[in-house]
Amino acid sequence: MTGLSLKPLQQALYATLTGDSALMAMITGVFDYVPDTTSFPYVMFGGVSAENADALGRRQMRLKMEIAVYSRSGGKKQAMEILERLHVLLHNTVPTLTGGQQLMFLGVSDRRIVQESDGLTWRGILTLDGMIQE
Repeated sequence: MTGLSLKPLQQALYATLTGDSALMAMITGVFDYVPDTTSFPYVMFGGVSAENADALGRRQMRLKMEIAVYSRSGGKKQAMEILERLHVLLHNTVPTLTGGQQLMFLGVSDRRIVQESDGLTWRGILTLDGMIQE
C-alpha cells in the first residue's frame, strides 16, 4: 500500500481547469503559487484538509479543498462569473487520478465572495468535497 496523496487530485484539477478554453479566456492563469507580477483575475488553489476514512479494508481519504478566484474589476460580478464556470467544470465530476488512486466523488459544497481588506480585491471561494480511495 503506497498511501494516499492530494497531489494527484490537484494535478487532475489543474488539467481540467487549464484545459477549458472558456475559463482560460476569463482569467490570466491557474496557480498554486502566484508570482508577484500576475495580473487579475486569476484562480489559485487554496486550503485543503483531509481525514482518514478507511472502510472495509480500503484506504480512503475524505477531503475538502478550496479554489479561489481573485478579481479587481470594480465589483464582484467578474468573480461571480468565474466561480460559476468553476462550478460547471468541477461539480459532480470524477477526473482520473494517477498513482493507483481513484476519486470516488467530487462536488461543490459552498461558494462565497468576500472583499479583501485592501478594498480593491474580490475573492471568490469555491469549496469542493470529495473522497479518494486507493
